[in-house]
Amino acid sequence: MRASIDLGSNSALLTVLDGERVVHDEARVVGLGRGVADGGPFRDDRMDAALAALADYAHTARSLGVDPADVVALTTSAARRATNAAVFFGRVAEATGLRFRVISGDEEAARTFLGATSGLELDGR
Repeated sequence: MRASIDLGSNSALLTVLDGERVVHDEARVVGLGRGVADGGPFRDDRMDAALAALADYAHTARSLGVDPADVVALTTSAARRATNAAVFFGRVAEATGLRFRVISGDEEAARTFLGATSGLELDGR
């Protein structure tokens, strides 16, 4: 079993796989990036909403046999901009065991492309 969490500016996505088979897929709107301007902080109410969802996700992963410390947890643009991102993700790690990695804009674009095109049959065009 393996799991991933994608925490974006608006939503948190959890996917748990057994081999190649999806056994759990969940999305929640948490709005973590709401109100974050360049150089601004995450809002307290948005951090609370995100932390609640992530705590539930850690519990779900654990109940399906995945240690939260082994979950591939990635976060994107809002975490690159927010001045209090390190503090927030420290709280997340302490409360849930999830360890997030902030990915670059280029990596975010590449992962989005791979996700959007996986399973498509390409015909050379």
